[in-house]
Amino acid sequence: MRTQLTNSAEAIAPLLAEGFAKKRNPKEAARFYEIAMGESDEVGTHLLKAIILSKRFSRIPENLCKELIAEYKGLSKQLNKLAQTWRNFATGN
Repeated sequence: MRTQLTNSAEAIAPLLAEGFAKKRNPKEAARFYEIAMGESDEVGTHLLKAIILSKRFSRIPENLCKELIAEYKGLSKQLNKLAQTWRNFATGN
């Protein structure tokens, strides 16, 4: 699970960079931002699993997991707005 969590978190920044690189094609840029949002949501899901495991393993800090979930929810909302803005730009709305 640690590997999955790390991989998801590490994938976000390169996806944002790739989306920015595709700014001449707004639909393509939006697609990369949506994938980044999916990775952010996946991090939140892994953190929820970590909270469940924290009941059994005291080394997992439940409060930190909850704080990180809130941060990644905020990031996902921002990425959703960014992707929607680019989609609207692509369609002329």
